[in-house]
Amino acid sequence: MDFNSLLNFIQTAALIAAVFVAVFAIRHQRAIAKKDKTIVLLTL
Repeated sequence: MDFNSLLNFIQTAALIAAVFVAVFAIRHQRAIAKKDKTIVLLTL
């Protein structure tokens, strides 16, 4: 695995992790999400 492949793998892993964190946060902050629906929609 060369350096560019490693960088691509790290970026992909970071992106997937960010998506999981976002989904987790939205699911566990429904009260806040109701108040800030526009922010949630913009993030999605």
